[in-house]
Amino acid sequence: MKYTLIFLLIFTAVVSGALSAVASGISVPWRQLFGGIKTTEQQVLSGLSNAQGYNLQLFADDVPGARWLVITRSGDILVSQPKKGQVSLLSPDRNGDGQADAQRVLIDNLNRPHGLALYENWLYIAESDAVGRVPLDHSDGRLAGSYQRIIENLEDSGHWTKTIEMGPDGWLYLSSGSSCNVCIEKDPRRATIMRMRPDGSDFKILATGLRNSVGFDWSPKDGGLYATDNGRDWLGDDLPPDELNLIRPDKFYGWPYAYGDRIPDPDFIGDENPTVKEMIASSVPPVHEFAAHNAPLGIRFLRSPEQPEDYRGQLS
Repeated sequence: MKYTLIFLLIFTAVVSGALSAVASGISVPWRQLFGGIKTTEQQVLSGLSNAQGYNLQLFADDVPGARWLVITRSGDILVSQPKKGQVSLLSPDRNGDGQADAQRVLIDNLNRPHGLALYENWLYIAESDAVGRVPLDHSDGRLAGSYQRIIENLEDSGHWTKTIEMGPDGWLYLSSGSSCNVCIEKDPRRATIMRMRPDGSDFKILATGLRNSVGFDWSPKDGGLYATDNGRDWLGDDLPPDELNLIRPDKFYGWPYAYGDRIPDPDFIGDENPTVKEMIASSVPPVHEFAAHNAPLGIRFLRSPEQPEDYRGQLS
């Protein structure tokens, strides 16, 4: 039996640089400077392959700017579209043609919505500067009330995307990236993962030093919260590594002072501040390092018993 991986859109990809040059002893990421390489739809598709037991097909091709998705209890697929300020609903494929049966805007007039989460009869939406929720009727995919923000006044300069997930402990988790490439943030909520109650109360910072943790999920094996983290730019094409971190409460994960396994950031080399040295020494190294500028975003542990046995419980 084959399992289908769904494509939501055809896109033009901009490939991050893999070419570096050395000039006057400096590693220069030329492709990053000049905007990467433009590719065609055919080039992108020709470079994709699927593991044995899986099938890849186009599900919907008119969802511009799609960034995040969740699936309701009835099988409707909700997709955030930040540039359009909206969340769209794609009806599941019930006529067997392999594509969404219908598409409509579920909610609009939002401020760059990115992360989505479903909990009980609520749809949670992480806008660039706020978190809101709206009652959702899972039976017909209709909103059952008005949208209300439960957290406001989040900063959204720099890394503006906010990702939101409901944890197995009943807390709502929210990530917020940094405002810059390398800097000491004025707002302590930047470069963190936070959490709150489902109504927005008890809002608090969980972990810090995470430059841009767009994707996170809980392992069905050990219950741990794992999060990606995208490293800084302008150290060349091979540094620093992007990271997968095991997130623990009140821990510091290095940025902006260090990357990888406690390697001091060049911008802070020579800094004799004992506090900086102590923070680097006490920072938590990643459990896995990705290639530099790999930019891991959404991640998900494969929980379904229908997954091929070799992949069940793995992180994708």
